[in-house]
Amino acid sequence: MKIWALISKPLVEREAYLHRLPEHLARQAELEAQGVLLAAGPLLDVEGNKTGAGLMLLRAETAEAAHDIAAEDPLHKDGFRSFELSEWTLKEGTLLAAFGCEPRGQ
Repeated sequence: MKIWALISKPLVEREAYLHRLPEHLARQAELEAQGVLLAAGPLLDVEGNKTGAGLMLLRAETAEAAHDIAAEDPLHKDGFRSFELSEWTLKEGTLLAAFGCEPRGQ
């Protein structure tokens, strides 16, 4: 199984898609429960400010499968955000930890 880094970027102001955020978060929870979503969260600049972009790490066998998963996100599907996918390979270090997170929607 390959790991894919998905960078999601807004195409409109956040307020335009706030009403769809619960569906986006529900989709992420579903993917996490299936073992497809490894991690997700907003990207911050060097000063700690949200950039509007987000990162997801997904498990999928092929680029096409990863693309299909990403395209089904309600915010991507409805044109509120765009996404780019890259295959990610762990070459240095060890990744064995379980990560905690802030409550959903924070």
